[in-house]
Amino acid sequence: MSADPTLLDDSVLAQMPAGLPPPGVIPDFDGPNPLSYTILGVATTFVGLTLFFLGIRMYTKTKILRRWTWDDATSILAWLMQSAG
Repeated sequence: MSADPTLLDDSVLAQMPAGLPPPGVIPDFDGPNPLSYTILGVATTFVGLTLFFLGIRMYTKTKILRRWTWDDATSILAWLMQSAG
């Protein structure tokens, strides 16, 4: 016998499962997301790579060409904004 969910109290509904998990799957709602460490690692790697290439660009503009243009300041600003977000 199934109860009509509209007639149940909210506290009772909060304790009921929405559905059964697939066979072989053990639900773990308290543990961390297993992809969170992968996402953090990939994001950190790419921020480091962009900093490396920005450093090469700034070295080239400062030491070799000895002049900056507006796109250099824009590149630095863009890197700061993407690494802050």
